[in-house]
Amino acid sequence: MGETHRGTRANLATYAVDRFRTRSHAYVEPDERIIPNLQACGFGHIIKVSNNTIDRKFILALQERWRPETHTFHLPIGECTVTLEDVYMLLGLPIDGKAVNGSVQHANSMCVRVLGRDLVEPTQGSRGQGISLASLRAYYDELFFMDNSTEEHVWLMTKVYIMLMFGKLLFPESTGNTVNFFYLSKFDSISKIRKYSRGSAVLAMLYQSLYKNAVAEKCTFYGLAFLLQVWGWWRMPTLSPAGRNNYTFCGPKLDYSKNPRGSVVLYRDLIDHLRAEDFNWRPYLLLDHEPNESDREVWTAVVPIIRFNIVEMHQSDRVRLQFGMHQPIPDPPTDLGRWHIKRVNNQWDHTDYRTFAPEFCEMWKQRRSRLLQFPVAQLPMFPTAGYLAWYRTVTTPDMRSHGPLLLHFYTGMGGAKGKKVSMVSCSRGVEEVKKKNKEVSAGSAGPDAQPQSSGVRVVTNVDSSETEWDKDWYQYLHSEEFARREK
Repeated sequence: MGETHRGTRANLATYAVDRFRTRSHAYVEPDERIIPNLQACGFGHIIKVSNNTIDRKFILALQERWRPETHTFHLPIGECTVTLEDVYMLLGLPIDGKAVNGSVQHANSMCVRVLGRDLVEPTQGSRGQGISLASLRAYYDELFFMDNSTEEHVWLMTKVYIMLMFGKLLFPESTGNTVNFFYLSKFDSISKIRKYSRGSAVLAMLYQSLYKNAVAEKCTFYGLAFLLQVWGWWRMPTLSPAGRNNYTFCGPKLDYSKNPRGSVVLYRDLIDHLRAEDFNWRPYLLLDHEPNESDREVWTAVVPIIRFNIVEMHQSDRVRLQFGMHQPIPDPPTDLGRWHIKRVNNQWDHTDYRTFAPEFCEMWKQRRSRLLQFPVAQLPMFPTAGYLAWYRTVTTPDMRSHGPLLLHFYTGMGGAKGKKVSMVSCSRGVEEVKKKNKEVSAGSAGPDAQPQSSGVRVVTNVDSSETEWDKDWYQYLHSEEFARREK
């Protein structure tokens, strides 16, 4: 992590938080006439998001933890990231399908052919890449109030609404007031829209925004910040709004309009003190929903994810715990080379879009041969001592490590059922642990009583053996009292 990364201690101290902003827009209610078409196109679940209010302080706190070279967040508990599984489970967008790529060179007449009106702003030139969201909304309202339910009219309304949804929610641009022009090339029919992997395209744009905003001087977060925010709430419930709605897949409309604007200082502190039990590696296990089999098959794939000129890498091999698998020390991340971080204009030279990042497009086509191959554990998995020892050497030295990074260095102290607790002298907090032991032992049962366990926590180790942890000691090691003393 270089000196320009916004997560360094020096940049955290000097960055003006109020400069940071996210691109989000007001919700547009779909007309009931077009809902069957939206469902047929694969957008039946995403239209249930009735408000996508963003807590930009929370987004900033997560952004500060992003490592661009690995496409992962570096938290005290290890690496984690937004995966294709998260996109499917939180948004209901299809994952399996063709990569969303194609030509970015189209005449403005395509807008007339697909949407029935030229909505490209004249000031943007004959190669106009953007359609004004204001013009698009006015056009949708005009169609909405027409007393016309013919199949042609409803399909036209559907296409206009999808473009609005792309510009306002799924693919918000850094400009904040336009939606890219090239999406229209995929709008010929419902079947054509359906066969593309919209979920991977959404994630690719989110990754690109995280990559660019990792530089301290950047201040505009584009892409689907809503996805990142809800991902953070589900993975780290202690950071979520106290009254947030319970999520049920394909359930009632989600409305996060009342979520609080937190303090970035508070969010930083909560993330710095994140304990092992504060991060949910597998939050969707209890959802009453059976995922689409073809989507579930591919969401562990280590593959490039593509949205026209954007090529990013889905490094699922670095976050195997999120899929219930043992996490070994990962291999170096994939280098995307000259195809990474390309502007749309960089693609003008490729008159045949198939010459743009051909090797990575082929990798996406072969996604089923790039799946993670490892047994899925029935019990919760946790980072191992070997992994955390390696992780200490590669993560930012500014990260506070008095929390779960020390967890496995206390291995062996967690006895159960009245056994004496053995200590491991591996940190400067061990004397405090001994003192706590004396305090517990001197309780109401008498000075000679043994500390009694309130329960046992079983952790599966790398060699498939199990370690019993005394919950009292586990909780104490992650208490505020121990955290203060460990500083």
